[in-house]
Amino acid sequence: MVDGDPEQLKEVFVNLIVNACEAMGDGGQILLSEEEGVTDPMGRVAVIKVSDNGPGIPEAIGEKIFQPFFTTKEEGTGLD
Repeated sequence: MVDGDPEQLKEVFVNLIVNACEAMGDGGQILLSEEEGVTDPMGRVAVIKVSDNGPGIPEAIGEKIFQPFFTTKEEGTGLD
């Protein structure tokens, strides 16, 4: 069991995968993996890893990517 809103979790994963596809251009691979972990203070957790073999995040924007409303897309909101 995972404590979370299934629709919001789905939206997170769809957005991660779509963004990875767009960043990689033609070709590339996306890898999804899951495992069970333990962390304080939450106890048992599900660990979901999403990785790809795209170009990566430029160092100049690395610290900005978790800020709300930050985007590198012309039509983006930074929240999708």
